[in-house]
Amino acid sequence: MVQGESETRRSIQSWLWMAGFAAIVASTCDLMMLSVAIVPPAELLLSPNLLLGVSALLGTISIPFYAMGYVAIARSLDPIHSRLRRTIESSGMVVGIVGGLIHAITALFIYREQSSGGVWAVEDALRSGPLLPTLWAIALVASVVATIAVILALFTGRGSFPRVVAILNPIAVTVLIVGAVLGGGSEEMAEFVVPAAPNLAHIIFFLVGAVSAGKAMRKVVT
Repeated sequence: MVQGESETRRSIQSWLWMAGFAAIVASTCDLMMLSVAIVPPAELLLSPNLLLGVSALLGTISIPFYAMGYVAIARSLDPIHSRLRRTIESSGMVVGIVGGLIHAITALFIYREQSSGGVWAVEDALRSGPLLPTLWAIALVASVVATIAVILALFTGRGSFPRVVAILNPIAVTVLIVGAVLGGGSEEMAEFVVPAAPNLAHIIFFLVGAVSAGKAMRKVVT
């Protein structure tokens, strides 16, 4: 393996680790934010406003780093597949940027509702105007496009990652998480896990990609 190729593979793995860490932070922030909306203030270990502020800030900053993970996967494709690479990169960037906006706006809605003495619920987003549903739709479309492109790339041998990375894509894992929780979990667990499922799914997607990239490097070296 030439030096340039080695550095490229190493940077791909590093970017995926960073994206995976960002997804862990975002998922933690989701759970913190949801605790403010679900758990009575007297039962929280910290001030609701502190929890909400920290989770809003860190989540909004971390989710855009998902773009690095998608770009890393796109860079594993041969440069001749430029259109497919651009599709994964651009749609992944939309997922990250819009996802960060969704997190920030959700935090603002929760704060507004809590400040007025109300209790915010996920379904309230549908009654708060078209902003959040529109952003959800944009993020979903971008995620579907990215997923289709990754599946196409890896199942046709155009990328160096194994097919398991495509199989454990964010859309599929989100559906699995939601299905498992709704089918076998408690209602309280579902209130926390279902809204956080997309970010939890990205943890698996990016970390499986990072581990796969590391294995690919070791195989080439040996």
